[in-house]
Amino acid sequence: MGLWRLRVLFGDPIPQQALGRSFDILASLLATGMSIPEAIQRAAVGTDGEWESICASMVGPVRAGMPLSRALGKWKNRLPEIVLPILEVGELSGTLETSSRRLAYAFQQGASIDRRIRYSVFDPKLIIGVLVLNTVAHGFAPSLPEILQQALMTLLHLVLLYVIGRLVVRIAFRWMPIRLAVDTLKLALPSVGSTLRNLAAARWARSFATLWNCGVPISTALEVSSRSALNACYEKALLRAAVQTQQGVTLYDSLSSTQLLPNYLLDIIRTGEMSGSLGTSLDHFASMLEEEAFTKANQQFVTILMGGQILGFVFMLRAMFP
Repeated sequence: MGLWRLRVLFGDPIPQQALGRSFDILASLLATGMSIPEAIQRAAVGTDGEWESICASMVGPVRAGMPLSRALGKWKNRLPEIVLPILEVGELSGTLETSSRRLAYAFQQGASIDRRIRYSVFDPKLIIGVLVLNTVAHGFAPSLPEILQQALMTLLHLVLLYVIGRLVVRIAFRWMPIRLAVDTLKLALPSVGSTLRNLAAARWARSFATLWNCGVPISTALEVSSRSALNACYEKALLRAAVQTQQGVTLYDSLSSTQLLPNYLLDIIRTGEMSGSLGTSLDHFASMLEEEAFTKANQQFVTILMGGQILGFVFMLRAMFP
């Protein structure tokens, strides 16, 4: 029940899957006429330990008349950036139920693609498990208890290294120059870079579409959604675009200078601005980008796996025929 405290230590946000389920329930409860404080508390039950604790803590202030978005402000660093502005607009316009449904949809879609990428391509737990099994398979312990002891020690060492690595990365990534250098290098990698670009563009497009559909002003939507890309290069470019829109530049013109978004996405943005269907178009396009990124990531994983098998076969032949 307290494992979420380790997640806080790593700086990871509350899982999108839990938030998606909670906001979906919240919208349904609000539709029945239930009061906001009671709906918040009930919607969080059984979703996530940290989120339940947060909701329980803010029920009192909300019942006393504090706006929901303001009550959540204390925990803004634990939530995706789009939550507070969307809830604020929903409260001001009297459409909190609709805003909650849009948040639920955005989080459910985001959790789906993240889960597919992580568990099909890269999962730290899977890698640790494979390394432990490999150690056991190539170990020389004479008895089963000693083999199990060897496996346990290997597991503890790998978990310790993983925890230390995560903490070091979290501390290092507090500095924007380090984040910018690492993310620039990642985008420049052959093949992998295109997958990361698609994922960053898809995350931004879905977040921006959700904010836009809820009525958040364009410059605010750009500023908030820039952090949803999870890439410092995109964040810097989108923040610059947000400043340009405040000066009266159109969304298409401000984004076309970033040189990070695909040309066909820019065409969709220009068409959506003229037709008034920008939110719907971006949301649909985000799904296409996510599927394309998932397909490429799977292909890269298969290529790496085949390369590892070939190297293993070569090493085995060298051991057999020195």
